[in-house]
Amino acid sequence: MRQLRFWMITFAAACGLAMTADAASAQRFERPMRERSGSADPDPSLQLEGLAHDGIERTYLIARPDAAAREGGYPVVIGLHGGGSGDAAVAAEVQRFHAIETGEPLIVVYPNGVGAEWNDGRGVAFKRTGDPTADDVGFLSALIDRLIERDGADPSRIYLAGASNGAMMTHRAGCELAGKLAAIAPVIAPMPANIAHGCAPGQPLPILMILGEADPWVPFEGGEVTPLGRPSGQVISADATMALWAGVNHCMAQPTVTLDARRRARDGTRIRRETYSRCAAATVLIIVEGGGHAWPGSDRAGPAASRLLGQSTRQIDASAEIWAFFQDTRRHGR
Repeated sequence: MRQLRFWMITFAAACGLAMTADAASAQRFERPMRERSGSADPDPSLQLEGLAHDGIERTYLIARPDAAAREGGYPVVIGLHGGGSGDAAVAAEVQRFHAIETGEPLIVVYPNGVGAEWNDGRGVAFKRTGDPTADDVGFLSALIDRLIERDGADPSRIYLAGASNGAMMTHRAGCELAGKLAAIAPVIAPMPANIAHGCAPGQPLPILMILGEADPWVPFEGGEVTPLGRPSGQVISADATMALWAGVNHCMAQPTVTLDARRRARDGTRIRRETYSRCAAATVLIIVEGGGHAWPGSDRAGPAASRLLGQSTRQIDASAEIWAFFQDTRRHGR
């Protein structure tokens, strides 16, 4: 039992996840973020807020611009945490969309799944506190509406990104909420098989997907998701996922492939980019060759985590890559 607990904690550190209690309770976020992160002080730019949806008090962390409201509103980046042991506070620590150089003020939001998990369509929960029937699509839709109505969000610039279970939820939201999203960026997870069978966004949607080619938990070639060896539903392959989105976006069938020059970091990984052409919306896959199940550029993964989850990479910063992809994109048809 002690060994299992050790690996669970290691998993939490590597994926940007934290061992936490019920995510539906706002009280648990009233502890300083330093208790989870080890930092000296909590991030003062993040505020905890609640939103009742489907009979549940949902919570999220939000960072608002210091500037006054502006005509047209602010762009919004919504970052979804991973599952099993994730929460919004740790997503904020790992993804750090609120702290990267954006060149313009924006709203950044980190919502919480019920029981620290998202109903991404696989129909399974990693923990007993998870709810595989939660209306997370409805929650995200309601959250977007609130950000537009109350926080001055630009409805043409709502962006969604997520890691692992949060990436699968990002795929699902892209399929079902394309009319509210300007672009999506799922990281370390292709599309759940159950969602792929019925994914019909009805309009093009820009997508940047980032995957580790040697991910030991979420298979790059598709198949059973196996965190800690536990069967947790099926995903389709990276190629099938991109083919689906390339079809949605009316792209040419074959992408252009380029390799990044290796940086000095000697982590055994390399970046391969597959960019689709003649699309109605930008469609890009970044593959971390030799990379495992970790947010690229995050400093939370250590040697013990790498043994469990595969190699992390310092060749790119996923958050910076995602913002560079998002920043000039507006919702299709706007």
